[in-house]
Amino acid sequence: MTSKSTKRITPYTRQKEFPNTFNVLNNTLVCICCEHSVSWEHKVSITTHVNSKTHKKNKQNYDAAAQNSQFQTLEDSFSDVESKKAMVKDLVEVFVKANIPLEKVNALRPFL
Repeated sequence: MTSKSTKRITPYTRQKEFPNTFNVLNNTLVCICCEHSVSWEHKVSITTHVNSKTHKKNKQNYDAAAQNSQFQTLEDSFSDVESKKAMVKDLVEVFVKANIPLEKVNALRPFL
């Protein structure tokens, strides 16, 4: 008697087979780009979805949006640094005009 080694397929194994393409939500395979659930029981269903024109178009849009959001994040971080520098400069000017010793600014450092 020979024993067959059977591999149990789950949505998580399908997710690993198609990295950066699907999430698993409530035991359902969901396409990240299309936000559409895909049947995970048969690999051909997944391959058909991934090769569809709609998925390819959505993937291009998804990738472009992800790239734009990274650039916006960098721009935002630079503007945040500049606004913080301006705020600290203004605070120091106010302390000087009010004859408050600048050592007192160090006490405010955790809040800046």
